[in-house]
Amino acid sequence: MEQKTFNLSNGLILEIKDESKKIAKDRWVVRLRALIDISLKYIDRDDIKAELGENVIYEKRRERNFIAETEKDAVFNELTQSFVNMSLKYLAHPDFPKKFILKKYNEHKKDQARVISFKR
Repeated sequence: MEQKTFNLSNGLILEIKDESKKIAKDRWVVRLRALIDISLKYIDRDDIKAELGENVIYEKRRERNFIAETEKDAVFNELTQSFVNMSLKYLAHPDFPKKFILKKYNEHKKDQARVISFKR
C-alpha cells in the first residue's frame, strides 16, 4: 500500500494512502484515503476536550471503479493530484484545525441529541 505525506504550513500532516483493490482478473477499484490526525491542542476548551478526547480525524475518500491494471497507478496519481490541488490550500489554512475541531464537536452534540430524543 503506497502512502504519501504532506507537511502542511499550519503544522498538520496530511497522509494520502492507496487502498486500491483488485476486483477482477485485470480490473481494480482505485481508492484514495486522505487523513489528518488533529490534536485538540489547537483549541482551549476543556468541555470540547472532555467530549472528543485527545484528537479528531479528518478523512476523505476518493474512488474510481473498474480500472484496467495497466492504468491503476496513473489513475491513483490523478486522484491524488486532483485532491491535493483542490484541498491543500483549505487544509493548510491556519484556522483549519480549530474550525474542524469545532465542526466535529457540533456533530458530536447533534448525534448525542438524536440519541437522547430516540430513547424517549
